[in-house]
Order: sequence, then structure tokens, then C-alpha cells
Amino acid sequence: MQPLTADDPEHIGGHRLLARLGQGGMGLVYLARTPTRAVAVKVILGEVLRDPSFRDRFAREIALAERVRGPYTAAVIDADPHAGRPWLATEYVPGPSLHDAVAEAGPLPEPALRVLAAGLAEALRSVHRAGIIHRDLKPPNVLLAADAPRVIDFGIAKAAHESTATPLTPTGGLIGTPGYMSPEQILGHELTERSDVFALGGVLYYAATGRPPFGTGDFRAVFHRILEQQPSYDGLPGALREPVAACLAKEPEGRPGTGELLDLIGDVDLAGTADWLPAPVRELAEAARRELRERSAGAPRPPVRADPEPTAAPPDPAAPDPAQSASATVPSTADDADARTLAEPTAPGTRAAPTLAESTRTAPATRAETAAPGRTAGPEGGAPGRPTGPEAGVSGRPVRPGAAPPDTGPGPADRPGGADGRVPPPLPPRRAPWRTVAAGAAVLALAAAVLVVWSPFGAGAPDGAPDPVEAAHFDAHEGHLTTYTIASSPDGDLLATGGTDGVVRVWRTGSWEEEAELTAHGDWVHTARFSPNGELLATGGRDGRVRLWDTGDWTQTGELRHDSAVYALAFSPDGDRIATGLAENDDGAGAGAAVWGLESGERAARLDGHTDTVRSVAFSPDGRTVATGSSDDTVRLWDAGSGEQLAVIDDHPATVETVAFSPDGSLLVSTDNDGAVLVHDAATRERVALLSGHTAMVEASAFSPDGTLLATGSDDETVRLWSTDTWEQLHVLDAEQRGFLGLRSGSRVTALSFSPDGTGLAAGVEEGGVQIWRLTGDEES
Repeated sequence: MQPLTADDPEHIGGHRLLARLGQGGMGLVYLARTPTRAVAVKVILGEVLRDPSFRDRFAREIALAERVRGPYTAAVIDADPHAGRPWLATEYVPGPSLHDAVAEAGPLPEPALRVLAAGLAEALRSVHRAGIIHRDLKPPNVLLAADAPRVIDFGIAKAAHESTATPLTPTGGLIGTPGYMSPEQILGHELTERSDVFALGGVLYYAATGRPPFGTGDFRAVFHRILEQQPSYDGLPGALREPVAACLAKEPEGRPGTGELLDLIGDVDLAGTADWLPAPVRELAEAARRELRERSAGAPRPPVRADPEPTAAPPDPAAPDPAQSASATVPSTADDADARTLAEPTAPGTRAAPTLAESTRTAPATRAETAAPGRTAGPEGGAPGRPTGPEAGVSGRPVRPGAAPPDTGPGPADRPGGADGRVPPPLPPRRAPWRTVAAGAAVLALAAAVLVVWSPFGAGAPDGAPDPVEAAHFDAHEGHLTTYTIASSPDGDLLATGGTDGVVRVWRTGSWEEEAELTAHGDWVHTARFSPNGELLATGGRDGRVRLWDTGDWTQTGELRHDSAVYALAFSPDGDRIATGLAENDDGAGAGAAVWGLESGERAARLDGHTDTVRSVAFSPDGRTVATGSSDDTVRLWDAGSGEQLAVIDDHPATVETVAFSPDGSLLVSTDNDGAVLVHDAATRERVALLSGHTAMVEASAFSPDGTLLATGSDDETVRLWSTDTWEQLHVLDAEQRGFLGLRSGSRVTALSFSPDGTGLAAGVEEGGVQIWRLTGDEES
């Protein structure tokens, strides 16, 4: 518990607030009192309130939770989904969660396990009698009170008579926690009460052994084990092996109902369980009760401001969500599950995995791709050099139907590489990264001043995350004009920049000496790209020309003429075509894009459909699809050969600034004027992730060559690095941090480019600057 702050109100819905219990995925959780009881009150804050359908969903979920009544569940006491700040009050249960208790005190002894098993079976019986399927039973959702266990959190429960065939929330969040999801839940099949029974078996397994039954690690590996493998029952007390094994049957019809399960557990006197907890856990429960008494007696609080507004500090990513911990017996909403339910408990002694605000991936009715927020596996079993986080993870990579995914977590067989013994192959050796001039803090008298400083980017990054360690800054364009575009040559030897001075400059990496100055545009240069073979540099700008430059002697070898400004261009993977994005079509009929044949110099396909400027274009890695992003707030996908429109993605609320395919073609990233970074499955067009963090227009995005990192740059004067396995934010580079040395005050980030080996990152910034980082992983660089 934390004391109330001056920003906290004194009462919410007639409940007197006593303390802060913590911060959940969408708001704050308070300890409060009515005249007769203690309650936990969850107040919804933040972006979710902008969703006009949220309040109706929240009201529906409250109505579901109110149906559940029983001695082994935490009851809903009161709620107001239509208040200015919606809130929900539930019975307060003083005691640790099962996850926290096992993490601190170790697995429960057999007598306590039998009480736990019987109490949870009775809790599920109450839930199912109310016509509800819980869908997210897991150790953090089980509280260990002094008298009995309690099941909490019905925020993603669903009425049993309604369709449960979708594994997604209304916002696209995957419903459930990977280590405790039933096979039918993973596959997106209709769910019955037997799905909860499978989760109950996993919870009991965790309580008895301190680990989930199907291991931890990449969520795809966990799903593969759930679907294909049997857990090891070593370490389970004999009396529990049969009921737990029955609960974990692969087919729903092979699992017992709650009544049958109680028969398998045997006689347990739940009325006489005053001392059911082992001493260390009982002490935790008693400490919670003692603190409740002290808070209820009246602790001093700071003066309340005239217009109190609860404020939420940034959550500690290492801390478990308080809405699932001992003091927060508050059902969350389906949207809240996006941020929380896909971070599964870790084994005792390990750090709980942080989660993302919103992240999803579809789960077709086959053992195919599913993704959601969480963490990747730890260093054991991970590919060298990959940015990986601690254990208990979820990946954003697709799983091919019928194939076992990379197995990075400790599996039931406890063999290196996972349950099936496979170890992922190492990545190819890295080329030397872009070479920065290491002259201490010297200012070198080059065409542009280069300042190089050796300094690690701060501590506290996730384990295995790449650290930006060398920072260089140079003035790429005279007069401190904006650097609008950056492009790296395929061999990594050259870096091209263009900006508002109308000049394209080419720099020799390592020395950062100017290789060429190309002045033909004479007006703003919006875009520059090297051909895949490195023999051409294409540049486009406000003069309506795409100019083609020979990289051998820097002579102009051709141009593609347009009647309006060229905002974006992209080479096809084979280098034979160029796609362009325009302010308007050449015939004046709306905005548009086009695909040109380089050999003929003629337009091969028109991409008509956007109603405003096309600001970004990208070819898919197979060259068959072109993605475009526009000021009309849409992303559109086109057949690169015929120009036929294949799909429209209209998830953005504002101008789409960038589009980019992942190197393997499975993902499509788009960013917008409102600070949003969206990730979609390129094949299904389903949203995979919404990356929250930027507070202003995101003008730049780039995948690392191996696809493990996404970099985004914004007018909020930051570059953010994200893991594409977990969609976790790995680093924030800004003027306040050591990793962004040389970034000028007020420098919005307008362009990004990785070096071909992925160990260098360049950013174009306002006032003509270019910022260089060298990225290092765990190994020596």
C-alpha cells in the first residue's frame, strides 16, 4: 500500500479512500471503506475513456461479475461505469496472491494444496452456476486469505451461452494468459466450463511446483507444449497427481466437471481451515490484515487540492499489476486484459515480466500465429545477439501451421532449448558496424563537425536489450535546416541525407566526410533511397522529380517526372521498379501513388484511391505488394503489378506518416500524426500491437535488418527502440539521457535508418543534424 497523495479524492462513490493499492493497466486501485466493510476501488483513467463503446462494455462486464456469489470469490460491491471517471468496488481480500506467495515462500505443502484445490473447484462451481466462463484463471487471480482462497478478476469473463470462439478482446487483445490457456482457447474454438478446469489444473501445478505446467518463455513455444506435449508430474504430491492430470487433458470432454473434480480431490473440510496456510504465507496474510486495520483507524493524508484528479505515475515494469496482487481484488475489463493478462507468472526468485499497454496478434483456428504483449525468453536458449528480455514471454513472431516455434523457455523435459531439445541456430557473424571517429570529445574539422562521446546509455534496460553506446552528431545540412530523409547504402559504406536546403548529401561512414553534394532538386528533398544493389541513389522532393544518381560518379542518369511533390519512394526488392507517393495525381484527380519501371522509365501502375497526400510507400519483401500511408488517415495495400487495391486499414485517427514492412514480410508498421505506432499482420490485416509512448507526431520508423528491433522517431524529440518479439519498449533516446548526446534542444526526429548489419542507427533531426548510435548486445562488439 502507498499513502494517498494530494491529487487523490477523499471519496469515490461514497467510499472513503484509505490508501493507494497500486496502478493497473488502465487506472488506479484504492483501498477504501464503507461504514461496514473494506473494499478495493478501481478507477478507470487514460486513453480508454476516449473509446465511445468502452463504458457499455465495462457495464456489461460489471453485470457479469455481479452474478457471481460464493464464499470463494470476491464479490462486486458497487460500481458506476458512467461516472466521469468510471469505477468498480469489490470485496477487499487481505492476503497475498498465489503467485506472490509461491514466489516468496515456495510451493505450498500438500495439506494447503488440498484446501486450495477444493476451494478453487468450489469457486469455479459458483462462477459456472452463474452462467459464466472465467477465461483467465491464473495464480495472480487467486488470493490466499487467512480463512480460504478466493478467485478474483472476472473482467474478461463471458456468459456461457454467448459465443466464445474469438480469442480476442474488442480492442484486439488476446484473451487469456499463455501458460494457463486451454488448447481450445489457443485455437479459438468455442469454450465451455471445461476450459476453466484446464486453467485450474495449471494453477494447482504452479502451487505445488513453483512453475507453470508447460514452462515459460516465448508464448509460441508454450502454446506448442500445451497443444502437443504432456507436463512432467514429478514434484506433485501423490494425492494431487490424478486430479491435476485430469484437469490438464487435451480434450475438453476428457476433463472433469467441478463436481467430479471435488470427488477426485477427496474430503476436505473447508469450514475448518483457519490454519490452512503454511506459516510464512500466513504471516503475509496477517500483515495485510494488520495494515488494513491501521489504515482503517485513520492515517493522516495530505491536503486535497480544490479539483482533485487521480494521477498515475508510470508503472514499474518489474512489478506485478496491483490489480492482480494481494490487495487489488478488482475485476479488470477486457481492454485491461490487453495490458496484463499476457504476462504470465515467473518461477519463484525471478522477476515478474512487464507488459505493454496494448498488444495483440490473431490466433486462427490452427496452430498458427498468435502474438501478444509479454517478454521473450531469457539468455538461455536465445539466439546470440538477439535483443531478448527475461523469462515469461510472449513473442510477436508468427508460428507456421504445424511447426514447433523457437523453444526458448524451460520446458517440462527441462532440456536445453526447450521441451523438444532444439536449440535455435546462431545468427550469422556481424559485419563491423558503422565506424564512428573515436577521438574522445574532440571536434574534428570535417565538412561537418563531428562530436563522438563514449558513454553507455544508462542502466536498467531489459536484460539482453541492445545498448546505444557510441553517440555522434554532425551537421548534415548548412543553415541548420531540417534533415528530412536518411538512407544507408546496402554495403553500409555510405549514408545519404536530404533536407529543406534542397541538397542531397552523401557521407562516407566511419570518417563522415562528405562524398557528394547533389544540388539538382533546388527545393525541399523529402525522400532518398539506395537501390538494392547499391548502384543507384533515388531522391525525390517538392520539385516533382525522382532523380536517379549513379553511385560510382554521382552523375544523374535519369528522372521520373510528376506534376506534384514527391513525398516518398521505395525500390522493389529486385531493383527493377520504384513506387512513389505524391501530393496529388498527375491528372489532378485526387492524391495518389504510382509504380514505375526503371528500364522503361514509364509508369507501370497507378495506385488510385487516397484522397489526400501520400506521405509514405513501402514494397513488401517479396515485391508483390505496395503499402501506402496518407494524410487521409488510411493505410492502403496494393497489388504491385496491377495496381489493384487489396485492402484499406483505417485504424489511424490522424495523418499516416510512415509505413514499413518487417524484413520477413509478416508485419506492417504504420505511424501517425497523433503519436500512434500501429503494427498489423501483413497477411490478415489484423492489428498486432499499438505501441504507446510517443506524445507527438511519429515521423520516422525503421526495422532492424534482422527484424528484432523497431525504431520510431517523433516530434516529441525522442527515438524509441522496441523489441518486435515482445513489443516492449527497450530504450527511449532523448535530450535528457546520455544516449542522445549532441541532440539539440527542440530537435524533432524526422528520419531513421539502420546500418545493414543492424549495429548502427542514424536519425535525422530538425536544424540539419544527424545523430548516430552504435547498438551493442550482450556480446563484445
